[in-house]
Amino acid sequence: MRVEQINELADFHVSGRPDFEITGIAYAAGAGETEIAIAENVSELRKTKAQVVLMRPQFVKTEKTLIFAVESLEKAAVMIAEYFVQKDECIDYSQNVDYLFNGKYYYAEDLKMGEKTTIGQNVFIGRDVVIGKNCVIRPGVHINSGTQIGDNVYIGDNSIVSVDSYYRYYDDNHLKIFHGIGRTILEDGVSVGAGSVIQRGAFSDTIIGRYSGIDDMVKIGHDVTIGENCVIVSQVGIASNAHIGDRTIIYGQAGVRNNVTIGNDVVVYGKTSVTKNIPDGRNISGPYAWEHKKELQLRAKISRL
Repeated sequence: MRVEQINELADFHVSGRPDFEITGIAYAAGAGETEIAIAENVSELRKTKAQVVLMRPQFVKTEKTLIFAVESLEKAAVMIAEYFVQKDECIDYSQNVDYLFNGKYYYAEDLKMGEKTTIGQNVFIGRDVVIGKNCVIRPGVHINSGTQIGDNVYIGDNSIVSVDSYYRYYDDNHLKIFHGIGRTILEDGVSVGAGSVIQRGAFSDTIIGRYSGIDDMVKIGHDVTIGENCVIVSQVGIASNAHIGDRTIIYGQAGVRNNVTIGNDVVVYGKTSVTKNIPDGRNISGPYAWEHKKELQLRAKISRL
């Protein structure tokens, strides 16, 4: 598909090469060279690998091809994603599944599963799902369509993997929900506790890196990426398109805002609100995500008032 075909879809303003071949759409951080990158700002435009960028109208000097969303960036991104589905360039994983039942669990007929993987009672597995070797899927788990699971993965009771994304946008002053075209990928050695919910990507894939541990009752939003050997403790909420580096620990009841990047080797203490990017190696806590030592000093001063 070419950029000029996208332009005909909604009369976008295009600057650059209308004949550039594109293969999909994704958030800027995860977009490949031939995908359309959704960029919130010029910084994301500069950093993305993509050669075609969807963004709000503004003056910017770049050799990349720009598609300007005149009305709403969110609505434009959804229109393009749905167009890719119509042209069979992307898959709509939100469609209902005709399940088979083997007396123990429900599954789509195209399920691919490795040896020595065990699946508990009343598990539901959607279409186009791959599960690796030596995995344990506990009772009541839902693994929805498009999920890719590596080897030695554990998923605890009643967790939901690849629940439809909840991407909100306005169309003619009405709030609408886009369920997404992305997948969820659990890499080798990932563990997910009981009662956790992981949304599949709206545009890019939601990815949990190798040997990371997701505790009980954790909510992970669409298009989130979590690096290797991370620990996410109970009742943490991570909003959409947040990116977390390797070996990072997020303790209980912390919240991470959408579009935030947390670096490698970071410690986020319990009940912290992360609303800004956090560099590598920081220990942060409190409602303003300050350095942990500074937060403790502030609390000590308040206690003496």
